[in-house]
Amino acid sequence: VEDLLKHQAGFPAGAQYYVNKKITKKKESDKRQNKEIVLELICNTPLIYSPRTEVLYSDIDYMLLGLIIEKVTGMPLDKYTEENLYKPLNLSSVCYEPLKKGFTKEDITATEIRSPKRTKDEKFKDIKFAAGCSRDIINKGADMLGWAYNSMDQVSGHAGLFANAESIAVLAQVMLNGGGYGNIKLFDSSVLNLFTSQGNFFSQAGLGWRRQGLNNSYAWAFSQLASADTIGHTGWTGTLTLIDPKEDLIII
Repeated sequence: VEDLLKHQAGFPAGAQYYVNKKITKKKESDKRQNKEIVLELICNTPLIYSPRTEVLYSDIDYMLLGLIIEKVTGMPLDKYTEENLYKPLNLSSVCYEPLKKGFTKEDITATEIRSPKRTKDEKFKDIKFAAGCSRDIINKGADMLGWAYNSMDQVSGHAGLFANAESIAVLAQVMLNGGGYGNIKLFDSSVLNLFTSQGNFFSQAGLGWRRQGLNNSYAWAFSQLASADTIGHTGWTGTLTLIDPKEDLIII
């Protein structure tokens, strides 16, 4: 689990599980969810380096982490996070599958311009990216090129989560507060320190978090002005969360 969190488990950056024949040509007699098939495919994915010898950002790592949470808790990942994180914090604008949770396409910033693995409509084939425009005029409420949508039934440890800036700011404040918000305590400071301290020989990585580090190694995202203990992460649609404990500052 620690190797997966640190992106040093040996997996490649990704794999196109969503076009695997076991998913695209699944027989009616196969009652498994797509993510059950993906777990089998992950377990058969060859490692490309010896674990703990390199760091390679891998979506597979976090797909597997999400599946581990489901196995350990006996709950779907979306249900577990909702019940144990979002509801206690009274957050109503963070969820998987937003179109099934009362949100409309107009509520959602676009995620991509066209996913050939999800649509074969020829009228979209000549659409180009436009500077300053949202990245998608088609796919809203479904995330990431089939990774979460087709292969993981829209709920995954690496993609598929939607939220507004206010909800993310509350979650970020939990980190500044040492693991709680208001009267709600989610974890203690020792857990927080474990996840946010330098996770391996790669100074800009913690356990799941990106770190600025003493040499400003993540300044391309956080800027040169962020302190060494700044943590955060970028997102699929160009989003960024930055938490600078020295300045008691959050930027979403």
